[in-house]
Amino acid sequence: MAVSLSALGGAGWQFLTDNGVILSGGLINTYEAGTSTPAATYTDSSGGTAHANPIILDAFGRPPGEIWVNSLVNYKFVVTTSTGTESEDYDDIYGITSALDVPPVVASYAALSALTGMTTGSLARVSAGTGIDGLFRYDSTQSGTDNSGTIIDGWVRQYFDKFNVEFFGALGDGSTADRTAIQLCFTAISDAGGGHILFPDSAGDWPIAGSLDFANAVNTTIEFSPDSGYLKLTSATAAGGIVTSAASSTIEWLNPKIDANSILGQNGIEPSSTGCTITVEGGHLKNFPVAGDYTGGKPIAIDGSGCTMFVNGTRISDSHSGINLKRDLTADSGTTPLIAVISDVVFENCDILMYTGIKNSTTNDGTLFDVSLTNFNALDCGSLGGVFLFDRASNVKITSGSISATSTYNSSTAVEAIFRGRGRKLVIDDIQINQDADAIIDIDPLANYAIDTSLMADNNYKFTATGTYDYVFFSDITDSTYANRFLDNTYIDAQMTNDVGTAIVSPATRNGSTMLTIRNNLKVMFQLASTFNSTYTNIAAIPLAYYYQPTTGSWTPIISGTGGSAATAAYTSFGAYTLIGDEYTITGWVKLTNVGSWTGNVQITGLPEASDGTDSYGVVKISTVTAPANAVGITAQLGEASFSQMRFDWNISGGAFVKLDWATHMAATSQIYFSMSYPR
Repeated sequence: MAVSLSALGGAGWQFLTDNGVILSGGLINTYEAGTSTPAATYTDSSGGTAHANPIILDAFGRPPGEIWVNSLVNYKFVVTTSTGTESEDYDDIYGITSALDVPPVVASYAALSALTGMTTGSLARVSAGTGIDGLFRYDSTQSGTDNSGTIIDGWVRQYFDKFNVEFFGALGDGSTADRTAIQLCFTAISDAGGGHILFPDSAGDWPIAGSLDFANAVNTTIEFSPDSGYLKLTSATAAGGIVTSAASSTIEWLNPKIDANSILGQNGIEPSSTGCTITVEGGHLKNFPVAGDYTGGKPIAIDGSGCTMFVNGTRISDSHSGINLKRDLTADSGTTPLIAVISDVVFENCDILMYTGIKNSTTNDGTLFDVSLTNFNALDCGSLGGVFLFDRASNVKITSGSISATSTYNSSTAVEAIFRGRGRKLVIDDIQINQDADAIIDIDPLANYAIDTSLMADNNYKFTATGTYDYVFFSDITDSTYANRFLDNTYIDAQMTNDVGTAIVSPATRNGSTMLTIRNNLKVMFQLASTFNSTYTNIAAIPLAYYYQPTTGSWTPIISGTGGSAATAAYTSFGAYTLIGDEYTITGWVKLTNVGSWTGNVQITGLPEASDGTDSYGVVKISTVTAPANAVGITAQLGEASFSQMRFDWNISGGAFVKLDWATHMAATSQIYFSMSYPR
């Protein structure tokens, strides 16, 4: 590798702040030109030893030695203070050469190709003031090869490891059509057998009129820089997908930014039907509406056997079906499951959050999918039939998510269901539903999607719902168009905060072993394990909202006794309570400061809501009583408590129950601890 002395900081440099102060301990961060990708510099002309990155300046603001750079590439130097505060940014830095070694400079690829008299190893520089700028090295074995970006008729671009779309003429200015240039980049990387494509920071979006395709995308990464614009569609694509790829593609998307521009019937990332592996990390996909015939509208769509998809940390908004997982068994007869692992995704304003289903088959094969969605957040989704749609889906796990809406309940505009359609081995767990709907679970098929007649079997649902609903579970048995409107071996655990408007369960038939449990703060409010053969009424008689949120507070225990002087004992006290529904759990303590002369029973009053005798539930048992500290020879007896007070009885150790002589058996520092539960 040839190296040259850096034009910045190369030898004898001293760095100062803008105020002329020595930049003691400052840092020089070195990157590839125009990027934030670290690039190595070297300590001497041999190029054998790399500097630390960042390079640390000494107390006098000088580098620890000379700075040498790769002669064939350009750099960006970012100089900061020792604490990382940016001082200055220098881009397009390259090495210093002798006058005899200065390469020719041309303004276009055509001019580069027209250079004559060059031999292998000759250098030339393109300087057009755009992204095609760079250093090229002539290689006679590549003569006649031209991909319009990294090889220009034998001239090989000297770059690090990323195919920058600007190399191929893409501008990213928001107005110039960039599809041709970007497709040239995609084709070049396909021809190279894979690699890394970069959409760098740009002034605007990357407009494309039509789809982009990978003929061969094995081990390919597509990265969008943090300040890159969106890959933005300007007219409909014939292929339907904005980015398509051939069979057995392996593509990793890093921070993808794709905007369908509200053009009907388009899909976003849409790999081939078989053997693909797609990874999507971060990014934002938006504005994918569905066409009138229900085509397109899918930011991420996989349709095929043996495909594997990983999606993490991505935002999907203003689209028809956020993630679409389909097996069309007329075109796909494979038995390898479609695998999808999806986590930490935000869905906003999507007609359907996720569709999982089989088309053109009546199979009940439970091995065609292996799907998990975790730690998701959905806002204002589900306007077409349901938030989630299932169509003969199997092995789908949806866990640890939140489903919310900004609008309040309206029977004419509310989503029909949260979970719609049918499947087997569905696991819905730890889902917080804060969105209104006609039903939470609806197995009534949807005409355009969940139209199967398969049996709902081996499913488990567990969720908390705070919205307004007509039903927890719905299936319209009066409509005979579709059969199997029942559940088999299914468990539904619903934590509800509001009563349902019409009925817990619509007319439907239960088959096999199915349990429906309605809970509130883990308190079972309703449980149904018999045949669902009639409409089960709502549970307005049990005001669920009354039970949901715990209320906490404090109270002041007041101690009194019998058989003694009125001026008996002086004390301090404290009490705390938790109210869940109509049940209090209280704790407290009383500490004596003067024993007094009581004999007999001791009572504590002042309990929360204790004065309303009309609500009294009579006598209840005390949960626990701790024997007073410093008490002499006695143990506590569990007494009873009325709704307004609790009574403690004491037993002299070794003897039968007798009344307690307070003055004899208590010390002035005795403390009584207690806890109990009782209905309000």
